[in-house]
Amino acid sequence: MSCFLMVDLGLNSSLDYDINESSSFTIVLGLFGLQIIVQLSVFLILFLTIADTFLFRVGLLNILLKKTRLVIFFQAIYLMLTIIVGAMRLQKFGQSNSEVAHYVATDNSFITASVIQKTVAVLYYAVNIFYTVKLEDPIYYNRDAWISLIRQQRMSQK
Repeated sequence: MSCFLMVDLGLNSSLDYDINESSSFTIVLGLFGLQIIVQLSVFLILFLTIADTFLFRVGLLNILLKKTRLVIFFQAIYLMLTIIVGAMRLQKFGQSNSEVAHYVATDNSFITASVIQKTVAVLYYAVNIFYTVKLEDPIYYNRDAWISLIRQQRMSQK
């Protein structure tokens, strides 16, 4: 997953600033599509990791969703913001190829959307790395550990 996050970081940090008059619309569209595919791949890897846990296999999804709610939230928000910023970039690029560099530097709505997207990106990367490390813990894959934990919780409630 870290390789996909690094590719997304590279695309995120360069797509807004590396567009110039010699770039074709097809290349810009292709790079935007690649960034979306990379983000969907990160989500798929995370989902497959979650699906391999003991909690998922036995159907204790409510417990699992409580533990992974934040990362799923950031996945959705970051994808949505990337699509919005990419659509704004492509819309302006389709209008006039020669004005793109000027547009990126002067359009306040694009700058605002881009800054918000890049701020959320920092949180997105941090949360994804945190949950990747967290889901490496053997407790998520060990039946006996979860049964003893649930028993302890029930005993403390009585």
